[in-house]
Amino acid sequence: MHEWSCSAACSCGRETEYLDGPCACGVSHSPWRVAEFAAHTGAVTVAKNAVERPTEAGYRRHVGTIRGQWADYRRVSADGEFHIRVYLDHYELHVDAVSALGAPTRHTLRYGPRAAVQSGVTLAHGVGGAVERVGGLLSSAVSVSADIVSGSREH
Repeated sequence: MHEWSCSAACSCGRETEYLDGPCACGVSHSPWRVAEFAAHTGAVTVAKNAVERPTEAGYRRHVGTIRGQWADYRRVSADGEFHIRVYLDHYELHVDAVSALGAPTRHTLRYGPRAAVQSGVTLAHGVGGAVERVGGLLSSAVSVSADIVSGSREH
């Protein structure tokens, strides 16, 4: 199944192999916590058959910049904000220094400047289109008003 391991102290004080299931005291340890420890030194690739689904380990679905992944998940803890990208047969986990949940604008500027620029251009284009439509409506309204006024003078 998986070819990696991590022994750590359980809350009861016993040394426990996180990937072998619950400690003798009954406390369960998620393999995701092991991956999170490792993610503090860089991105970690995790085989899908080595861990439970991200939602079962406290992660929430999130939208991220598309980089070939199928989905994104995030979890905030005292250790940082963990971001999982889901691919066909594996997950990639890393820690974001700037929170996508707590500071979305700063996060986008740091990790996705292209997305930030694209969003700005899209927003400007949308505003421009709205102004153009409002201008067209106002022009039509003025034209209709002028026709009504000019028509009433002829009577």
